[in-house]
Order: sequence, then structure tokens, then C-alpha cells
Amino acid sequence: MATKVLIIDRDEVLAQSLRDALPSHTHWEFNNARGVAEGLRRIREIKPDIVLLDGNFGGSFKESLDFLWLLRTSPELRDLPVLILSEAPAMAGELLDGLGLGAKNFQAKPVGAEGILARVEMILASLERSKTWPAQLTDLERMSADDKKRCQEQLLDQYRRLTRRGL
Repeated sequence: MATKVLIIDRDEVLAQSLRDALPSHTHWEFNNARGVAEGLRRIREIKPDIVLLDGNFGGSFKESLDFLWLLRTSPELRDLPVLILSEAPAMAGELLDGLGLGAKNFQAKPVGAEGILARVEMILASLERSKTWPAQLTDLERMSADDKKRCQEQLLDQYRRLTRRGL
């Protein structure tokens, strides 16, 4: 099944560059929206796995935050992961506001397709892992001390591999 990515940006350059960079990857589906109304319509229509939101959407960071707030106050859309892409360096307060409204991360533009896709994969993998945590915690309670130690070592090894790759 394809990973559906909706890019809400004023122009379609980013969506096209992602499509061009990954012609052999069939598990990615990129869609674009150019405005708030179109973005909401496309979200409801295609049900994306993640949204890439232009941080300067509509001309200001505030408009991007307003759009994010709109998503977070909608019961059916509040859990939709959003990655904010920002050309201009945003103020620390704006970045914190975006995170406070549920953005999963930020990415400075310009950025290559591989960088964006790595970030998207990281966010989606994190969300997938978080769905299984309650069951894993119950399993951990039943583990022997040796099994817990082995599990901790495996997690530490995985963490070291990810940090070496820069993720």
C-alpha cells in the first residue's frame, strides 16, 4: 500500500521534485494542494498518511499555524501528522507554537527529496511504534531480568545505528 503524502504549498515544485527523485519507489503517492480550502478538501478526499505544510503558507507563519490549529480542533483530523517546511528561519516562539499545535517536526527549505523522505519515514515509523507500546509494556512486565537486559541492549544498538545515520 502506498504512503500518501499531501504537500500543501503555493507551488508544485516540491511535489514534482519528490516525484522526479523517486520514480522507482512505488510505495509513495504525492499529492499537492495550493490553499487552505483545497488542502482541507484534499485531506478529506485522499486521507493522507502525512501532510507537508509550507511554513510560509499564505504569506506568513501565522497562517500556517492557523491551518494547523484548524486540523487539531477537528476530531477526524487531529491525529494527522504534519511536517512543517519553512524557507525563512522561523522565530523560536513560532517553532514552539507549531510543536504545541501538534506538528511532528520542522524542516528548513530548500531541502533535497531524500532529506524530506527520511524525515517522513522517521515520523511515520515513530507513530507506528507508539501504537504498539501499551502491549509492549505489558510484555515487559512479564519478562525475566535477562530478557529485559537483552531487550535494552538491542534498543541501545538500534539507537546507535540511527544516530550514526543522522536520523
